[in-house]
Amino acid sequence: MERAIPILPANHLRIAKECNVNRLRFGVRFEATEDGTTGLLGVDRGSISLTLDCPMSGHGREACVSPQVEDADGEDAACSALGQGGSHPAGQADVIMNLVLSNTCWEDA
Repeated sequence: MERAIPILPANHLRIAKECNVNRLRFGVRFEATEDGTTGLLGVDRGSISLTLDCPMSGHGREACVSPQVEDADGEDAACSALGQGGSHPAGQADVIMNLVLSNTCWEDA
């Protein structure tokens, strides 16, 4: 795995963006929202990347990570050999595997 990008919960995407971009000086990597309140926001600052998820439903509001890899097929083969993972489309540069981490310290924006 080349790097793990944390996915953190947020209550309001606009407020989370204001805090992380305007105050903490992160740059916007991507933004996926229809109403400015819910959706996903990816931010970068130097070598640090974060994804903010609002309302982060599905597995609860626990933080998780998204591994970013150079060779998705190689990673898939390695995971399959260990009895983990599944199949991914050939040539996919980034594999998203959400590893749920127990979380009690993250504060929402």
